[in-house]
Parts: sequence; C-alpha cells; structure tokens
Amino acid sequence: MNASNQRAFYYHANASALGGALQQPINRIVSSQATISLPQAGGFGSSRIDRFHVDGLISITSAHVHVSGTEHVEHGSWRSIATARIEGLNVLDIVTADRIVSQVSVMQPYDDDDPVEVSLNGTQFINLRVNGYPVDPKFDKRILTGRTEAAQDQANDSNVTQSHAPTFGDLLQAAEEQYQEGASINKCLLDRFGKRFARTDPRTALEKKGSVLCSLVKKVEVEEPAKAYGHVILVPDFGNIFFGELLVTRFSAQLTMLRMEMGCLANGTISVGTAYSNGRTMP
Repeated sequence: MNASNQRAFYYHANASALGGALQQPINRIVSSQATISLPQAGGFGSSRIDRFHVDGLISITSAHVHVSGTEHVEHGSWRSIATARIEGLNVLDIVTADRIVSQVSVMQPYDDDDPVEVSLNGTQFINLRVNGYPVDPKFDKRILTGRTEAAQDQANDSNVTQSHAPTFGDLLQAAEEQYQEGASINKCLLDRFGKRFARTDPRTALEKKGSVLCSLVKKVEVEEPAKAYGHVILVPDFGNIFFGELLVTRFSAQLTMLRMEMGCLANGTISVGTAYSNGRTMP
C-alpha cells in the first residue's frame, strides 16, 4: 500500500485531573496533575498520580488520565478519546467526592459530509458531597442522547434503541434549548452577581467566538445553606461551583466536571476532571 495515497488524520485529545491557582490562605499555582496529551499521529497515552495534596487544603487519593486515537476501518472513521478519573477528592473539607470521571469520545467519519459524533458515556459523579450533604447533579439527557426531551420520551415509549451517539449539531441544539429554558435562572445570577454571569445566545456565541458554553448538568439538588441555580451552586463562605461545563465548537468538545471559584475561606480557582477531544482530516 502506498501511504502517500491515504488521507491523513490529525488527532487531538488531552485530559487533566486537577489544576488551578490559589491566592489565599497561600499564594500558589496548583500545577496540572495527571495531565496527558495525545500525539498527532494517534496511539495511546496515560498518566497517574497518587496522594496529591496542597498544604492540607486540596487533596486527591489518586488520579488516572488516558487518551487514545485509533482508526476504525470497519466503520470508516477515526476515534479520539480523552478520560480523566479522580478518586478521593477533598477541597477544604467542603467539597468531597469518592470518584469523578470525565470522558469525551469523538468519531470523525471518512466522509466529510457525514456528521461527527461525540459521546460523553462513562462520565459520572460518585458520592459527591457539599458540606457533608449529598449533591445530586442531574444530567441533561439531550447532551447524552442527542434527542430533545419529547423525542426521548417517544423513543422510550416505542422502545427505540439509539444506534449512534449525538452529533455536534445535536449538542449545539441542546445548548440553544438550555439557553432558552434558563432565562429566569440566568437573570437571577445576572442580577445578583453581575455581567460575568450573563449568558450569550449560542448562535451568537458560535458566530462571534467560534464556541458555545453549555452544561452536561441540567440542575443540581443541594441542601441549605447552599443554593442551586441550574448547573451552578453557591456555597456561603466558600464560593461558586460550576458542574459539567461543556465548551463546544463545530468539531470539538471540552468537558470540565467541576470548576470552583473560591472567595472566602480560600481565594482561587480550581478545575477538576477536564477532557478534550477532536481531530481533523487532511486534505
């Protein structure tokens, strides 16, 4: 076989378990932990750490990340996968979790006219707690299945089995619906915390910035004194916690399971469980 006659696929995937920066009570960069990037030619890579902590403020028992890029000739496609798994998270004894998994898989077909599929299967929170109380993030099934809620109900009633993962078009449609449904939540956040919580219409964001921010998490159930606003919870004397943030372009997806903006007992921003995947063909 003459390799020069084959189309080239440029793989792109990376994963990170934890990272960020603190200003108080200590001024310290929390360097990226268990980070891996996929070679452009594909293949497999992994990284693992055990018993990491930041001066008793933030700790994890272990973290394992891996990326892979393979060609599936039988399906006529290339697949890129990024996974970050974190065990035993503890942030100031306020946010704890036994396990957090972030996983993004992108399937790029040989034919550019066919839709690119993206799957978040395997993503999960296990025994997530805030202030010792269980926290139950509800995933938006539109992001997982690529169906609207009405179509999902119809499929369930007729026992239809989904034969493919959602496409990027499905994710952008779900982001549009989330934006419309969250108008009252967004206004509440905007009125209380200012313009940084203003949400932009996904179609406008895609046109101006090339990406759309939505969430895998539709809502979060929490106990007082924490307050929930869609995929965001506010914890007095701690800060803001964002769940399942999903940054989508026309051909890529980046999922961050937890992003914490702390502003009381500690100041700083920490992200937990980030996975990114995409790729493109040449020519």
